[in-house]
Amino acid sequence: MRDSSSNTSLQRKPLGRQSFSSNGEPLPSARSLLAEDDSGQAYLPGRLVEQETNEISVEQQSNTYFKYKPVSTEDNAASEVKGARRRVGIASLSTDCAAVLLSTAMILFVSLVWDLDGSRVINNSYDSWKNAITVLATFFPILFASIVGRLMTEATRWNLEKGSTIGCLEQLMGSQTVGGSVLMVLRLRSLSVLSPLLLMLWSFSPLGAQSLLRMTKLEFSYREIETTATFFDTTAKSQTADWFRSTLGSASRLTAIGKLAVLKSLYTTIVTAPEKIKNDTMDIWGNVKIPILKDMQGQEWQDTSSPNATVQYTSLVGVPVNHVGEGNASFHIESTYVQLECINATYYLTGGRLDPSPRVPVESEDLHRASRCDLGSNPYSLSNGTWHGHNHTYSRSWSLALDRFVNPLWLGDNGTQNSVNYQGFLSGRKDKMDRPILFLDELDVDAGPTSLLFAAKCQSNYTPRDGSFQSHCGVKQRYVESIIRCSGITSKRECAVVQQRPSQKPHPSENISQLSFPGVFWTIIQGMPDDKEVTYQSESSLYYIKDPSLKSQLDKDVHFLQNVTREDVSTRLTQLINTFLQLSQLYLNITTAGEVDGKFEPNITVLASDRQEFLVVHVSKGWAVLCLISSLVLLAASIMGAVFKHIARGPEALGYVSTALRDSRHVELDSDSGWMDSIDLSRRMRSKRIRLGVVAVGNDKLPVLGIGREKNTDKL
Repeated sequence: MRDSSSNTSLQRKPLGRQSFSSNGEPLPSARSLLAEDDSGQAYLPGRLVEQETNEISVEQQSNTYFKYKPVSTEDNAASEVKGARRRVGIASLSTDCAAVLLSTAMILFVSLVWDLDGSRVINNSYDSWKNAITVLATFFPILFASIVGRLMTEATRWNLEKGSTIGCLEQLMGSQTVGGSVLMVLRLRSLSVLSPLLLMLWSFSPLGAQSLLRMTKLEFSYREIETTATFFDTTAKSQTADWFRSTLGSASRLTAIGKLAVLKSLYTTIVTAPEKIKNDTMDIWGNVKIPILKDMQGQEWQDTSSPNATVQYTSLVGVPVNHVGEGNASFHIESTYVQLECINATYYLTGGRLDPSPRVPVESEDLHRASRCDLGSNPYSLSNGTWHGHNHTYSRSWSLALDRFVNPLWLGDNGTQNSVNYQGFLSGRKDKMDRPILFLDELDVDAGPTSLLFAAKCQSNYTPRDGSFQSHCGVKQRYVESIIRCSGITSKRECAVVQQRPSQKPHPSENISQLSFPGVFWTIIQGMPDDKEVTYQSESSLYYIKDPSLKSQLDKDVHFLQNVTREDVSTRLTQLINTFLQLSQLYLNITTAGEVDGKFEPNITVLASDRQEFLVVHVSKGWAVLCLISSLVLLAASIMGAVFKHIARGPEALGYVSTALRDSRHVELDSDSGWMDSIDLSRRMRSKRIRLGVVAVGNDKLPVLGIGREKNTDKL
C-alpha cells in the first residue's frame, strides 16, 4: 500500500502484469475496444478518452486515492448508458415460486391445525398430525433462513443500485442469519432504525418453530348422558331353602346335597383367594363389593374412596352390576347385609382332648325339622332364648347357633299352611317367603334382639394341649345406600363404592335378619364348616378368622385363635356369613353375573349418569396466532425477495469471490463480464487460480497488496 505522504508515482513490480480473459483466451488490446472519430481520436460512448499508451498515468491527491473523473456534460455526451437487457432465468423463477408456495403451504397447515381445536381424537388420529408438526417445526427455521437470507441479499443489491450508506449495506448483507444480524450490530458499534427491525424479523424464526410445537396438546373432555344400570337385589331369597324343601325323595335329596357341595367349593375358592383380590373393590368375577358402613346413625354421605380410609367389606363376593355404556358411570344402589357385633372373644386352654369350654346347651333337632329336611308331621318349637344350631358333640371343628327365629306361624308351619287365615296372608307374598321383606308392612311385630354363638375347637395334630374359642355376637340386618362409580370400557370395567349412607327407604326391623329363617340358617351351618373335621388345620374359615391373608396356615400354632379379638371376630365372621349367603342367593350365576351380558334375578334397574370421557385436541390461541404471524412474515419475505430480485437491473455482485475480481486493477476480464452475475462469473472462472498477495512495489519501496493471478502474485 502507498503511504499517504508519498507523492511518488506507482511503479509496476518487475514480475510484470499479465492479463487474462475469463475464458482463457488472449485479450484484445484496449485500443481495439475503442471507437475513433474523424480525427482518429479514440472514445467510449458518453466520454472522450486519451490514446492508449504504455504508461499508466494517474492523478493523485494528498490522500493517495484516485480522483473520480465524472462523465462529460458536454452537448455531444450520451444522455444515458444502458447495459445489456437481463433475462429472467428458469432457476430464478423456480426459486421464487418455491419460496412463495412453501410459505403459503405453511399458512394453510397452521390454519388446518387451528381448525382441529375441540375435535375428538379417535384411535390414533392425532399421531399423524403430531408427526407433521414435529417435522415442520424442524424444517421451519431452515426455510425461514433460506427465504429471509435471500431477501437480505436482494435488498442489499437493490439498495446498492439506488445508492445507500455503507453501514446500511453492511448491515443488510451481514444479516443473512439470526446470529449474523446480532453480530453485525455489535461489529458496526452503532444502532440504527434498521437494527431492531432486523432483529425482530429474525426473531420469528425460533418463535415460529416453538409456536408450532406448543400450539396443540391433548386434553380430556367429557359429556354426561342418562342411561340405566341393573344390580342384584340382595334381599333375594337363598336358593338353598328351596333345595331342601323339595326333597320328597332320595334322588331329590342327593341333588340338593350335590348343589350344596358345589356351593361349598365356591365358598372355599373365594375364602382362599389371594389377599390382593380380597382387598380389591371387586371380586374375582367382577362383582362390586359393598363396604361395611361404620356409622349407621347419621344420614350424611360417608366417603369410602379416600386413600387413607381403611375399608372393610361386608362380603368377599360383590353385588352383580350390569351397566352398558361408555366412559365413567355413577349410580345409586340399595343393598343389605348381616352385621355381627360381638361382645366377647374367649379362648380356653386345657391339656386334654376334652372340650374345655363351658357347656352351652345347643338344640339341633327342632332346627332340623324347621328346615324341612324332615318331612314328618311333628310340629316344632324354636323358643326364644334357646340356642339352636349344631351341638358340640358333632364331629366338626366349629359351629354356629342362634337364639331367636321367625315364628312358625309366619311360615305356614305346624299345620297352619292350610288355614284360611294363612292363605289370605300368603296371597301376594309368596315371593317374600324366607326373606326379611316379609315383615316390611308389619308394624306391630315384636322383633327382639337376636344373638349368635360362635364356638370353635382349637384341636391340633401337633400338640396335646388343645383349646376352645367362644364368642357371643349381636345380629343386625343393615340396609345401606351406596354410590358406585365405574370407569373403563364396557368389557373391562373398574367399579367401586365411593360413598355410603344408611338407606332412606322403609325397611323391616334390623332385628329380623336373613339368619332368622330356619331354612336359611340350617344350610349355613351345614355348608360353611367342613364335615367331620375335628382339627383346624384344614379349616379355611377358621384360618380366615385368625388371619384373612392365610399366611399362618402352615404354622404349627399351639394356641390357635388365642390372639383373636372380638373386633376381629365381628368383622371376619360377618364377611364369611355374608359370603355364603350371597353365594346361596346367586349360586353359579355369581361367576358370570359380572360380565357384560350377565344375567341375575331378582334385579333392580336404576338411572345412571354416564360420563363419557374422551381426548380432544386443544389449540392454544396465543401460540396459534404467533405461528400464523411467523408464517405470514415468511410469505411476505418470499414475495419481497422475488420483487427485489427482478426490479434490480445490475448483476448480483455481492457476496461472491468473483466480486473481488470484477474491478481489480490486477486482473483483466472479458468485456462482457461486467454485466454477468457473480455466480455466473464464478462458474466461468472456477478453474482459475488467484491469490491475495504482493502485486506491485511502490516508489516508496513499500509492497502493494491486491488480488491477482497466483503465478504473478507473491505470497504475504
